[in-house]
Amino acid sequence: MSRRVAWWIVFLTTVAVYMTMLLGTLPAISAEAGGLLPLDVRLMGYTGDEVRRFLAELSDAGRGVYLGLQRKLDIVFPLLLGSTLAGLIQALVENRVLRIVLGAAVLFHVLADYTENYLVAGLLVHIGPVTDRAAATASWTTQVKYLSVSGVILYLSSALALAGWRRVRA
Repeated sequence: MSRRVAWWIVFLTTVAVYMTMLLGTLPAISAEAGGLLPLDVRLMGYTGDEVRRFLAELSDAGRGVYLGLQRKLDIVFPLLLGSTLAGLIQALVENRVLRIVLGAAVLFHVLADYTENYLVAGLLVHIGPVTDRAAATASWTTQVKYLSVSGVILYLSSALALAGWRRVRA
């Protein structure tokens, strides 16, 4: 199998997993939490009070989805997204130093996402009130996750647009 075919398989799998979360598990969790957003998708993070409110609103069924199917999907998604982005970096970025920097940002994102998943799962199963410190730590990893991947996606989107523009003009 060629590298290009392998990349397309990983990319399509990434999209399928993402769409399952976006259209399935995340709305289901939100519906089971009185319309509140799941912690993983709060780009700007969250406070201890927001975590405690979310957990108070979250039904047992919603907690089951969060700790069940959503957690399973979120175990494979960071690796799939990281692999997809790494393939794009390899294909689009010629500068070796920039490749290393972007690759490191992708790796950092994957590690932050897995750390966030672990911390959020801990919040979901915690007995008693969640401390502000535990919420702040999880919130920080959520913010780092989004920040570390945003620059990479912005750069790669620009590189893809430029490559397309050059191809049209040629």
